[in-house]
Amino acid sequence: MDTELRQDPNLLQDKESTIFNSRLILFFVVITLFIALLYRQNDLSLLALLILIVMGGAKVWSVLSLGHVTCETKATQKRIFAGETLIMVTTVANKKFLPVWVRLEWPARHIAVVRDGKATSSTQEAGILWQQQACFQQNLTALHRGVYSAGPSGMQTSDFFGFFRSDKKLQIANTVVVYPKLVDVKKIDLPRRDLFGKPGNQHPIKDPVYITGTRDYQASSPARHIHWNASARHARLQEKVFEPSQQGKIMVVLDVNGFSDKKLADEFEHTLEIIASLCLQIESSGMALGFATNGTTIGGDFSLTPTGQGPQQVASVLEALARVQMRPQKTLADTMQQAVLPTRGISCICFACENTLELNRMRWLCRQKHTPLSVFVHQFNDASPEIENETAADLALARELLAANEVPA
Repeated sequence: MDTELRQDPNLLQDKESTIFNSRLILFFVVITLFIALLYRQNDLSLLALLILIVMGGAKVWSVLSLGHVTCETKATQKRIFAGETLIMVTTVANKKFLPVWVRLEWPARHIAVVRDGKATSSTQEAGILWQQQACFQQNLTALHRGVYSAGPSGMQTSDFFGFFRSDKKLQIANTVVVYPKLVDVKKIDLPRRDLFGKPGNQHPIKDPVYITGTRDYQASSPARHIHWNASARHARLQEKVFEPSQQGKIMVVLDVNGFSDKKLADEFEHTLEIIASLCLQIESSGMALGFATNGTTIGGDFSLTPTGQGPQQVASVLEALARVQMRPQKTLADTMQQAVLPTRGISCICFACENTLELNRMRWLCRQKHTPLSVFVHQFNDASPEIENETAADLALARELLAANEVPA
């Protein structure tokens, strides 16, 4: 987590006092008017009466200012990485025959305005004439990984002089998914199972059971490979693209139990950053990628992303990493039984807090299915008689995957 991005708890004041919205001033004006009328001071009476008319008119104006005013906010991006900037465009329309002054309030949340390395609350204001609209553009920075609502929290309208204001809470309908921050990771040797050394669709042996997608039909391909449903949708012949029988497949598994038990929230976030960066490396190598976790996820069940390829596969894995929480919902063995073991020709990379008995059960299951397994932990735990010493020999620290310039001091 970027230490330069930290939130400022101080909020801006909602109202600015003037002499016209002070009850004490109103009391003195009424007394002045009474005394002026009593002693027949015409000039003073007119002044006091004029002040009361202005105050009353401004108050009525501010009450009517909220009517027929609409506010709509849109985000230019729905998915960004932590630390990146998001542009929000808010359109405020005044649909009545009365000019108003509008003020938008942007709170200091997980997606906020950042000044001098701090997340601060901010405001934007402008005057809008009758039957017109104004557009406000705000640059927000994503501070943390997760799923958040972004937009102004409230809107204030007032008379054109700003004497009195009316508040309105806004429903924030823009959901933004923030991926883990990317870090530089070392090139690692990923386990591959390529027959004849040819990966992907260049493989000489294709499995007709596994279809990875479609493409325009090639004259050299057999007619039985034509995908008729896809051809009807695209209005041109499409053929099936098959997955090789022994194509390299990597399933990345995340165990949240240790992080949850020890309440290592920052370490958990660092691990997710390494996983996200490693997944991009796996995808660029041309291997099929999948993700599974035993943790709960926000907004639905994103705990399993089956292995696959294509432009949407990495996005699906990053989405799951953004939504995962540090709360376990099942055991690591159950995750393996569901995600890894039923898939043939798969290799597994597991990330955990430390070596545990549950991790040993995972190793045993992988050995039974002849599934290659690499394990990266946040920390080494003390030797325990219940944990086999030889099983810990394949352990490596997750921070060893970081490039030299990313290793924390």
